Amino acid sequence: MQLFCGDFTNDGKDEIMVRGSFGGSGGFEIGVIYKFENNKIIEIFNQDDISKNNPCSAKFKDNYKVHVSCGEKKYSINLTTRPKDYLELAYDKDGKVLPGVEAYVDATNTRFPIKDVDNSYYELLIQQRIVGVVNADTLGIIQTVCNFLGDKFNIVTKGLYFTFDSNNNES
Repeated sequence: MQLFCGDFTNDGKDEIMVRGSFGGSGGFEIGVIYKFENNKIIEIFNQDDISKNNPCSAKFKDNYKVHVSCGEKKYSINLTTRPKDYLELAYDKDGKVLPGVEAYVDATNTRFPIKDVDNSYYELLIQQRIVGVVNADTLGIIQTVCNFLGDKFNIVTKGLYFTFDSNNNES
């Protein structure tokens, strides 16, 4: 477990971030941020908030593509450069998705406090893996930067990082 103190709400007071890993090979991490107000500890963020406020999904599509939807953002991952033996795990010889093969977006697996040089407060960089045919098959990573200004969860930026040769086409 790790403990980090920093001002996430821009109120001039430090909040408390607790994070730690669990879940073995999945690389899952818990992460909670608390503030101390009126002699009470109040949770302002936990690892489930990103899924509630920013639902993401992934789906294998015909012709060696994976479509990723994350809030209003949509991406297409091109798998044509993957080795043939990999493609045969998800597609038939005509490039059609095999029955029962599903891609998905994992729960958040990392959270990093970050601070822009022009800001007096910390933001949170959150990552979620896009998983292909097996849990060890990371097709990409959704990176979301959020803050907690105005006593609410705000998404600042969101994007897709590819871990293999792919196209980054919004569709």
